[in-house]
Amino acid sequence: MKRILAAAVVVLMTAGCGRSLVQDFRSGFPTKDMVEVKTPASSSLKEGGDLATSYSALQGERANSYSLTRGATVTINTGTLWVLGLVKAITDQQPTTVEQDKAIWGPGSDALDPNIYKMTATRDPNSDDSFSYALEAKPKSAADSAYVVILSGHHVRTSDVHGSGSFLVDWDAAQTLVDHDPNAVGTATVDYSREDGTNNVTVSAEFDNVNDGNGGRQDLSYRYAKAPGADGSFEFKAFQNIDSDPSRSMPEKWTVHSRWNETGAGRADYQVSEGNLTSPVTGNECWDTSFNSSMVIASWDPSQNYGSEATDCSTFTSASYSDL
Repeated sequence: MKRILAAAVVVLMTAGCGRSLVQDFRSGFPTKDMVEVKTPASSSLKEGGDLATSYSALQGERANSYSLTRGATVTINTGTLWVLGLVKAITDQQPTTVEQDKAIWGPGSDALDPNIYKMTATRDPNSDDSFSYALEAKPKSAADSAYVVILSGHHVRTSDVHGSGSFLVDWDAAQTLVDHDPNAVGTATVDYSREDGTNNVTVSAEFDNVNDGNGGRQDLSYRYAKAPGADGSFEFKAFQNIDSDPSRSMPEKWTVHSRWNETGAGRADYQVSEGNLTSPVTGNECWDTSFNSSMVIASWDPSQNYGSEATDCSTFTSASYSDL
């Protein structure tokens, strides 16, 4: 779908009018700063991690739950920030038409592109700060009734750089287009709120029926909250099989709740359930300001345990499991 959406940036560039009104519409879209999920960073971090091997680190080594948390934030940021970069690239151009409550970019298409695109933004007639938008596409040879919405959203601005809202990326709809990515399936719904520089920042994302990389589909959930100058938290839910036994092939449900303070020190609390498990199991890991593991509790294998919650977990001395 990136290939299809990138083509839309190229073709939706036409002559413009009404600069002040256009700028007003441009501030009716979310920016990446409103939606980006930010966790403590290490310049030497290798992003990623594997749920099923999350406690392979030794005490004092890079905490695997920290790496896993950072890898999960990369997953959500890669999709959402790319989409918002696309929106900005389109709306930085002058619209084809602009009215008091509507602006349209396109429809247009490069000569060699098999699809045609149209971006529409509308203002709520009852609120100057409430906007809806949609990016539509169809095969170039198809009738206008074939247009499908591949990106849509709603944004309520509180300033040019703050606001709240949601958007939907529909990869299933894009499957109707020519030259689509057959592996890009499902939908992603993102809700965000960053209304000013002092209130909490929240981002949640639901990836529904997306490609799991193994020929199937799965659902993924993410939830992020950060208070300016204070602690942050990130929760995510995924499905992965923890058994190598082929007779126990059902994937288990993993939920992870990671928390950290401004120093970078933090904690992750895991819960694994469903699948072939008869009862849930839990795991906990803390890391220090260098992102190295300082405490582990693995309910399924106490031989992996080390450290103390009371002394090795910064301010996060008790478990807090996700309810995703």
